[in-house]
Amino acid sequence: FQSSDSVVLAQNMPSERKENNDLAEFANNITADMTFGMQETVVVIDEMAKEAFMIEEAQKEELARKAEEARLAEEARIAALPYLIRVNRLANCVTVYSKDSTGQYTIPIKAMVCSVGLDDGTPLENGQITDKYDWRLLFGNVYGQYAVRFNGHIMFHSVPYMATSKDSLKEGQYNLLGQPASQGCIRLSVADSKWIYDNCGKGTIVEIYDDAENPGPLGRPEAIRVPEDSPFAGW
Repeated sequence: FQSSDSVVLAQNMPSERKENNDLAEFANNITADMTFGMQETVVVIDEMAKEAFMIEEAQKEELARKAEEARLAEEARIAALPYLIRVNRLANCVTVYSKDSTGQYTIPIKAMVCSVGLDDGTPLENGQITDKYDWRLLFGNVYGQYAVRFNGHIMFHSVPYMATSKDSLKEGQYNLLGQPASQGCIRLSVADSKWIYDNCGKGTIVEIYDDAENPGPLGRPEAIRVPEDSPFAGW
């Protein structure tokens, strides 16, 4: 019996070896296929990452190009603006300059008497015009006509009105033109504030400075006083 079993086992061993070899080869083939598939996947992912990077770089370059074009266009627009405004705080005087033949703002063309802020309320800082308003609510629940913003909350505007109506001018405040009187804004007559509103576009540079000796190259105009008992006092 043992001898017979040995013969049977010996006869079966090549078949079992073959099956084992087939399984091993199958496993190796699967492993090779998986390795190749993973390599292909890595290559695809790498190519996708490179493509995404190239697209992102191209988008960045396009945004940078557009930003540079916008910057140059804005510089050209500002350079083309016809006027520069200078405000002498100590003299309560505004002078407007136009360009000379070299493009520099050296030609004074208009002077205006104004009221700057009390107690240095008008900052000694330069700015540029950003916004305009026909009427603008001001500190103290009053209104300014032809308001032109140039430095945060600081604006050019008319002497205050009690309401958004042209017959509600505070004549007492109007008569303060030529001396500090505001919370920080530059107060002007209606005619002068309208001139800036109409003629000085967004981007116009506004320079604030102090000069106690010289109000400006055109001097400071005399302020017109309105008698408070005049029937036209509120206009």
